[in-house]
Amino acid sequence: MAAIGSEDPGSLTRGTDEGHYRMDNYVIAEQRRQKVMLLVVCFGAFMGNMDGTIVNVSLPTIAREMNLSPSAASLIVLAYLLFETGPLMAFGKLGDLFGSRRVFLSGFMLFTLSSLGCGLTSSLWMLVLFRAIQGIGGAMIFSVMLTFVALYLPPEKRGRAMGLATMSAALGIAVGPTVGGFITHYMGWRHIFFINVPLGLIATIIGFHVLPKLHPPARDKRFDGLGAFYQTMFLLCFVFSVNQFHEFGWHSPVIASTLGASLLFAVLFIHRELSVAYPILDLRLFRNRNTFLATFNFCLSMMVMGGILFLMPFYLQDIRALEVNVIGLIMSIIALGQFMGPFAGQLGDRLGYRKVTLWGVVLGLVAFVMFVFMDFGEPLWWVIMAMTLFGVSQGLNRAPNIQLIMSSVPAELKSTAASITSLMRSLGLTLGVVVFETTFSMFIPEKISLDAVSLHHSGVHPSVLNHGFEMALIVGLAISIAMTVSIVSIRNSSRADSH
Repeated sequence: MAAIGSEDPGSLTRGTDEGHYRMDNYVIAEQRRQKVMLLVVCFGAFMGNMDGTIVNVSLPTIAREMNLSPSAASLIVLAYLLFETGPLMAFGKLGDLFGSRRVFLSGFMLFTLSSLGCGLTSSLWMLVLFRAIQGIGGAMIFSVMLTFVALYLPPEKRGRAMGLATMSAALGIAVGPTVGGFITHYMGWRHIFFINVPLGLIATIIGFHVLPKLHPPARDKRFDGLGAFYQTMFLLCFVFSVNQFHEFGWHSPVIASTLGASLLFAVLFIHRELSVAYPILDLRLFRNRNTFLATFNFCLSMMVMGGILFLMPFYLQDIRALEVNVIGLIMSIIALGQFMGPFAGQLGDRLGYRKVTLWGVVLGLVAFVMFVFMDFGEPLWWVIMAMTLFGVSQGLNRAPNIQLIMSSVPAELKSTAASITSLMRSLGLTLGVVVFETTFSMFIPEKISLDAVSLHHSGVHPSVLNHGFEMALIVGLAISIAMTVSIVSIRNSSRADSH
């Protein structure tokens, strides 16, 4: 495979990395270095995702120590979410221009230093500031980390490696609350940040030595700063509005103004990208049918994931009247499904990414059919079986779906594609919560809010609430049907899909 965009194939072995790469592409020839590079990438995925959830369980302790209201304490979580999502596309483009290695290592260093700042500060606003900087570091890591798998590993190893990366990311989300609770209880909340410092330094040092320096040359070295500003502001306003609409209400001037601002910046961004010769996001990428459909499917997949993770605990508590510890065990089934990632990726390498993704999507469709029929008459094993199928479906389709996206773009745009994938993950999870919650709220009495306490003490029969759950899950079923159609519509064009 010739290096796309390189006029001198021999230049691939120049410099300090001479001899580490095969002459015909950017694949690392040394297997040990491949494994260490993948280990660094997986650790970045794990640590970045863990810090997105590790703070939640510590918020009451932080609020008590700093004398904060719950609303003020929530800014500590929101700051990370906003700044981990907002600049993703900009950093992906910088990775295409100057190499993923620089962006990834800079992100690790920024993440590590800001973690130290979070642990040392005693002021809310300084903590929010350092969390925002930590989010920027996370965005730099997430925006380019999948590029290393898609560009520097042999084709036959990419699916399994992508599965390991997605599994590491899922594991970070799953263990974050547990680790955060343990550290906060035995060591104090500041240590949930301090623990990142030595780990981050070690990962940065190792990454400095093993991450490839060579990268496909960009066709145009100019950076669209104005487009990056429009795109970042659009995402900041949009994510804030959908994340906080329940706090303020859709009719609040705050939500209305931020939604309006997000629409304005979206229009400005699209106009800018269509008119500039060096866009931050080359919208022509989506003229490729496979790129568009695979990206669309990935966003929908994350939407149903976010919706189920949000809604099912309420269903299990308020319809099934289960204890919290039992609910936790049932919800963990979904996390366990993510351990199928390496197997699914490896299967995609052998049988084709489209085929394995489709298997996962169809399993998810079956799970939602079972979800829709859940009521008081179905035994608990029915619920557990549906949750198991859903977890397996997510673990089965995630890595091959990402490979479908990454394999459909040219080498010099791999970082952009990786940042798009990370963006779809964040937006999908956020939109899933909003869509499922809004649907649920529309079909229950107005006097009942979506809150565990108010639902439990609402005084209404669970059948009234069950209608809201049923309608929300029907929406999930419709999304699953759209996912199936999108994957079926993908053409077999990649080498892996030719089997």
